[in-house]
Amino acid sequence: MATLSKPEDPKQEYFSDGLTEVLTSDLSKLSGLFVISRNLAAIYSRLGRQEEARAEAAEILRISPNYSLEWAKQALPFKDPAVLERHLEAQREAGLK
Repeated sequence: MATLSKPEDPKQEYFSDGLTEVLTSDLSKLSGLFVISRNLAAIYSRLGRQEEARAEAAEILRISPNYSLEWAKQALPFKDPAVLERHLEAQREAGLK
């Protein structure tokens, strides 16, 4: 779940990050449904949960060994370049390249 543009209120951005985390976590608990979010590594990183961010990054690379931030840069639907760069930086901090 990506934010398409930067919210006016930073609290809204924090809220949307948290909501994404909760939804992804809840979906992953459903039997027969495999959920991995390339955004989860960035969300954990932005929340200061580096151990979880690195674990999620490792899982992303296990499932998609060719994953790259260059690909993500092209695929993510962020309209605001600053929001995109913050997201990519959080993924870098999680260990993705």
